[in-house]
Amino acid sequence: MKRLLVLIAFAAAQITAALSAAPLWGATVSVELISDRGMQSTAAQQWLQLLSDAGAVNVRLRGGRPGDEPRIEDLSGRGAEIYKLTGVLTSRDELIFPGAKFGLRDRQKLRDYFADLKADGAAAITAPKGMFGLTEPQFKSVFDDLSTPLTIDTEGRPLEEVLSDAAARLRLRLSVEPRAAGVLRSAGPVQGDFGPLSAGAALAGMLRGAGLALRPDKPRGEEVQHLVFVAGEAARKDSDGAWPVGWPVETSPREAAPILFEFLNVEVDGFKLAEAMGAITPRLGMPVLWDTRALAEKKIDPATTPVQLARTRTYYKRLLDKLLFQARLKANLRVDEVGKAFLYISTSGAKL
Repeated sequence: MKRLLVLIAFAAAQITAALSAAPLWGATVSVELISDRGMQSTAAQQWLQLLSDAGAVNVRLRGGRPGDEPRIEDLSGRGAEIYKLTGVLTSRDELIFPGAKFGLRDRQKLRDYFADLKADGAAAITAPKGMFGLTEPQFKSVFDDLSTPLTIDTEGRPLEEVLSDAAARLRLRLSVEPRAAGVLRSAGPVQGDFGPLSAGAALAGMLRGAGLALRPDKPRGEEVQHLVFVAGEAARKDSDGAWPVGWPVETSPREAAPILFEFLNVEVDGFKLAEAMGAITPRLGMPVLWDTRALAEKKIDPATTPVQLARTRTYYKRLLDKLLFQARLKANLRVDEVGKAFLYISTSGAKL
C-alpha cells in the first residue's frame, strides 16, 4: 500500500506531502506544485493522491510567487536519476506541467507523462514534436535511415523475403505488428521494380500493395524504430498515418523530370493500357510504379483496359495523362528520400 502523509499549514500557505511509489525505469520524479490562493484543502489532497498513483515519489505544495512557471530540473548524480517537476495548479482545477496540461481524471495521462520522463528524459517532454509525434532529431534519424538505397530485386519476389532483405540494410530496427505479420505471410509477390528507389519510398509502396503500411515508432525507453502495421487501422498515435510513397516535388515538374516534357510523334490504336505503358516506360529512364492496391479496389485492370490516341505531336507527360485518364488513373510525380524522381500511377484522389 502506498502511504500518504499530509501536513497542512494554511497560515504559511504551504502543504507538504511525503509520498512513496514504485519507481519506473530506474528514475524518480519529485514534484513541486504551485497553487492559486483559492485552492481548497480537499482539492489539494486529490491532486496529491493522483500524483502518488501516477508515480511521483515526493510532492511539495506551496503558494505561488512572482516568476513561478512550470519547469523540469535534472538533479541526477552519483548513479541516481532524479527529476524535479514544478507544476502550476490553476483555479480551474488544472495542473500545468512543461508540455502538458492535466485534469483530475487524467490519471493514465499523468502516468504516461511520468513514464516518458523517466524513460527518455526531459527532452521527451519538452522538445517540440513534428511529424509522427517525433522530435526533430528523431525524425532526422528515421529519414536518414530510410534514405538508404534499396538496391535489391523486388519484382515477383515474396514480400516477406524482400522486407527481410531491406531490414538488413537499415540501421534502425524494423518491427512488424502481430496482425501485420499474418498479412505479410499471406501476401502475394511484389509487383514492380522498387529496387532503384530509397528504402522509405520503396517499402511504403511495396507494403501498400499488400494492405500494409510503414511508420516510425518510438517505444518508451528505446530508440525510434520502423513499424509495419495494417493500413487503415485505428489507434494510430497521430494523424500523420503512414510513411508516404515518395514525397511531393518541391521544384517544378520540368526541373525534377525533364524527360516528361520532351516531345514525340505518337499514335495509339488497338492497345491495352498495360501494352501502351510497356512501350512508353523504357523511354522515360525513371521508375514507373503502380498503386496495385488502389487499382484492385476500383476494379481497374490495365491489362484489359483499351486506350487510344489519334496521331499527334505531344510531350510525354501529356501523353501519359491522356492514356491514364481513359482508365480513371493518374501519374503522380514523386521523389524518394534522396530526391530521385519516379512516377506512381494511382487512382485520382488517392492519398499517397
